[in-house]
Amino acid sequence: MIFLDNLTLVEYTLLTKFRKTLVEANYGALALEIFVVIVGILVAFQIDRWGIERQERRDEHQYLVRLQEDLLFEISLMDVSIEHAETRIATVRFLDQVAADPDIAAERQEDVISALEKVTWRSFPHISAFVYTELQSTGNLSLIQSEELRQELAEYYSLLRFESVIGLDLEVQRAFSRLTAGILSTDERVYIEEGQLNQGQFKAPPGRALEIARQFSERRDAIDLLPSIAQHHAFNKKIIADGRDRAQRIVASLDALIAASSL
Repeated sequence: MIFLDNLTLVEYTLLTKFRKTLVEANYGALALEIFVVIVGILVAFQIDRWGIERQERRDEHQYLVRLQEDLLFEISLMDVSIEHAETRIATVRFLDQVAADPDIAAERQEDVISALEKVTWRSFPHISAFVYTELQSTGNLSLIQSEELRQELAEYYSLLRFESVIGLDLEVQRAFSRLTAGILSTDERVYIEEGQLNQGQFKAPPGRALEIARQFSERRDAIDLLPSIAQHHAFNKKIIADGRDRAQRIVASLDALIAASSL
């Protein structure tokens, strides 16, 4: 107070203005500093966001490539399965002929032996859907930006799962195997599994094919199952061909998306 009392009015006025200016300058600097910090945080967040988005696009590209590889492998399995289905249907028709006229077995000895075993073999492919299952289980399906592709994949794999319940059902084939048990010998079944029969490494004794054919013609319960077995393989061929067409369309879609994600 003594100090202030000794100041002239002019000096007091100048001091007051100076103190006011000093306070205002500090608040201005503080505001500027806060603004700079906020901008820096926002920029850092945006940089992080850009980095995350770039990584997501890289991950998406890798998944698109892996999905296409998976689908191409599945298509190759379907190609083989369609051939298997056609072969099984032809085998059923051959066994129908053998059942009606066992004597024709004399001219197709190896065919008679293998037909009884192979007619019951599976013709539906095992589709693992490995990459698509990984996308679902990890929650990474959202990385796929194309809603159309996500829908195509969902429909394709849902239909395959539904149809495989029928395609992989071998109840009729197992019944046929039980009803024809004992016709083929142990060695004949082993040779079939090892592929030696088709390679000409196994030769059945003379008259063996006719013996098998005559035994089979007496198993009426087994013969009655042949139409159901043929129907099973025909169904498989139809749904596999449909699944193959769907897979090819998805592969075509992936071609465009992979090319775009590479840019």
